[in-house]
Amino acid sequence: MIVRSSADIQSGGQTKFSAILHGTWLMLAVFAIAGLLRMVPLASLAAILLLVGYKLAKPSLFTAMWRSGLPQFIPFVVTVGFMAITNDLLRGVALGLALAFIHILWKNFKVPFHYDPHRYKPGMPIYIELSEDVTFLNKAGIKRTLSEIPDGARVVIDGGRSYDLDPDVREIRR
Repeated sequence: MIVRSSADIQSGGQTKFSAILHGTWLMLAVFAIAGLLRMVPLASLAAILLLVGYKLAKPSLFTAMWRSGLPQFIPFVVTVGFMAITNDLLRGVALGLALAFIHILWKNFKVPFHYDPHRYKPGMPIYIELSEDVTFLNKAGIKRTLSEIPDGARVVIDGGRSYDLDPDVREIRR
């Protein structure tokens, strides 16, 4: 369907009607000249498919994704590579989404708050600024940081930027 839609757009199709008409012509050709279509060499069909695939994933697209950074590039390349090797679009997209999801979880787990111990001066409060989303995944890191704070120090936890503060994090006691 993606190849058919791409071919329709490259042929000048601009409306939904052109996509329906294109599908109708293909269906009529399959029914009307099925025997003739079976005579088309598979190598020719493969060449057409490779050309359309090249147009869908141009080298300039790879360059643009590379410039976007590794968090964008790695899931993209893995998705395209998996689809090229297995010929399975759905599983390739699922793999790419899974990689992106893992990256989001890791990023969220890694940076739940900002605390710079080098800025601490004795007698001054310690500022800990929470990120936008602080989930149960961040609980251990926050507990570890709080346990490293010297006894008797005053701590200010700034949650002003936080949209979501998980109840598991709220229940942390020193």
